[in-house]
Amino acid sequence: MTYRKKTVWFTSSKVWRKKEYTSFGSLVNWSFVLKATIFGFIFFSGIFVFSQLISGGKNIIATISKETVKIVAKSSWNAMTKDTMWNINVLIAGYAGEEERGWLLTDTLMIASYNPSIGTVTFLSIPRDLYVTYHKGWRWRMNGAYWAKYIDSGNDHEAAAEFLMEKVSEISGIHLQYYSFVSFNGFTRFIDSLDGVTVDVPEDLIDPYYPDDNNGYQTLTVLQWNQTFDGDTALKYARSRQTTSDFSRTLRQQQIIKATVNKIIGELGITNASKLRSLYNDVFEMVKTNITIKEILWLIEHIEDEKRFFSFVYTSDCDKRYYELTFPGCVLVLGNREDYNGQSVILPIGATPWNIDYYKHTKDFAFWVINNQEFLLENAPIRVLNGINTDRAKSNGYAIEWIATRLAIDLKAQAFNVADIGNHPENLEKSILYVQDKEAYAKTIDLLGIFVDIDEVRTDGVWDLAEGVTLILGNDYVLKQ
Repeated sequence: MTYRKKTVWFTSSKVWRKKEYTSFGSLVNWSFVLKATIFGFIFFSGIFVFSQLISGGKNIIATISKETVKIVAKSSWNAMTKDTMWNINVLIAGYAGEEERGWLLTDTLMIASYNPSIGTVTFLSIPRDLYVTYHKGWRWRMNGAYWAKYIDSGNDHEAAAEFLMEKVSEISGIHLQYYSFVSFNGFTRFIDSLDGVTVDVPEDLIDPYYPDDNNGYQTLTVLQWNQTFDGDTALKYARSRQTTSDFSRTLRQQQIIKATVNKIIGELGITNASKLRSLYNDVFEMVKTNITIKEILWLIEHIEDEKRFFSFVYTSDCDKRYYELTFPGCVLVLGNREDYNGQSVILPIGATPWNIDYYKHTKDFAFWVINNQEFLLENAPIRVLNGINTDRAKSNGYAIEWIATRLAIDLKAQAFNVADIGNHPENLEKSILYVQDKEAYAKTIDLLGIFVDIDEVRTDGVWDLAEGVTLILGNDYVLKQ
C-alpha cells in the first residue's frame, strides 16, 4: 500500500513520563476522592462508560456539586501525559489474582486510547495466545509476558508492568504512558459488593471447557434472558473463550462493564456511605495503576466533553473471501502447530517461525483506529461499485468480479463501514467518489484516497446517490495496483 504525503503518520518517541506519587491528603474530602477513584477505574477498565455518562444523562459529577468539583479540581489536578499525537494511552491488563492458578497470566490485554481534543476513546484488545518474544529471547504466548518478567526481576511489579507496556507498544506502535492491572478476584468481589449486575444475554452461551478449580473443566451454561449475575457468574461470562470468537467475548466484556456502570451510577447513585466504603476497598484491592489521583481529577474536569467510544480486537476470525465476513483488526493468522511444538498459537500476518515479531500490519491497524478517530466518528456508509472495463481488467490479470470485493475486504479490515458492493452500468476511465455532504465525511474522503487514486469528488450527477459515499472504480484503478 502506498501512502500519500498528506497523511500524517505517527512517529513514536521513548519519552517516558516521570512517576509522581503525591500525598493527596486534605485536598478534597474522602467522599469525593472515593467517587473520583471509582470513576477512574470504570473509565480505564470499561468500554461503555462514556456512552452511559453522556447519552444516559447521568454522571458521577451529578451526585455532588459540579461547581465544587470544578473549583477543587482546577486547584489540584495534574494533566495526564499525552503522546506525540495528543492521545492518552493506557494498558489495561486483567489477571486472576493471588491464590488462583496462573494468577500472574494476563488473560485480558487492552489498549485504551483517549483523544481529549475530540472526546473519543478507542479500545483495542490483544489476544492472549499471540506468540511473542520475551526478554532474553524467550518465546511464549502474550499472556505470560508479565509473569516471566515478574519472576525474573525478583517479583518486581513495576519492572514487569513496564516490560509489558513496552511489548504492547512494540506490537501496536502505540506509546503507552499508563497501566491499570485489574484482579479477577477483586472484580468478582466488586460485583458482589454491588449485589450483582443485570445483563440482558442476547444468546445462549454453553462452554463445556471452562476451567474448574481442580485442573479440569466444568460446563458453563448461560441462557438467553435478562438476568442478574453475581460476581462469579459475571467473571465466567466475560472470560469464556473456547466456544466463541474474540469478538463475541469482547462484546460480553462490554456488557458486564455497561451493567456495572449502570448499577453504580443509575441505581446506587454513589450516595450510600457504607456502600461507598465497600466499593472503595474493592477498587483498591483489584487495581494496580500508575495513574495518580490528581490525574483522575483532571479527567473529571474533562468528562463533559466526551462523545464516543470505539472497540476493536486484533483477530484471526476472518473469512477474507467475502467482505461480509471480514472484521476490523483481522491482521492475525493461526500458526501451524508443527512449527511450534504442537502449541496452538496466533501470529501476525507475515510472521514466520524465524521471525515471529513481524508487526507491520498490527501497527498499521492500531495507528488507523487510534490516531484517525474522526473517520470512526463519521461512520460513513461506503458503497463500492465496479466501473472497470472487463477486457482492461483481464489484460492486467484481474478477475472483474473480484475487484470491488477485494477493495471492500481491505476497507473493512481497516474499520471502514462498507455497506454494499456492486457494478456500475458504465465504464469509467477515472475513479470517482460521490458524496452527499463533503464536510460531514471529510476525514473518510481523505483516508479513502490512500486506497484509491480518486480523480474527482462530486456531490451531484450520480445515477443513484446513496447515503454516505459511493466510490466508483475506473480503469485507472487496475493500472495502478
